[in-house]
Amino acid sequence: MKDTLTKKLLIGLGVSIAIMLLGYFLWEDQKPVPDAAQLSVEEIVEIQAQTETSTLSSIGALFLNVGFVGAVVSLGTIVIRQIIAFFKKGRS
Repeated sequence: MKDTLTKKLLIGLGVSIAIMLLGYFLWEDQKPVPDAAQLSVEEIVEIQAQTETSTLSSIGALFLNVGFVGAVVSLGTIVIRQIIAFFKKGRS
């Protein structure tokens, strides 16, 4: 793994994982909803309006998806490059 492209791919994999973690925390950061049986109708409508207008959950979902795609592409490229290097080394 002394190749500079492999090092860049590993850095990209780390950044993608960090983006996925950030996206998860943004996506999951919701206020806990108390028992719905004890809430009035106005409180339920207010909670629904807050969750519908929440931009953090949609940004978090976007970060999760972008991070996942980046991680899959980086990891797939690393694996394919290592397999190709293994077969080239076997032929020589």
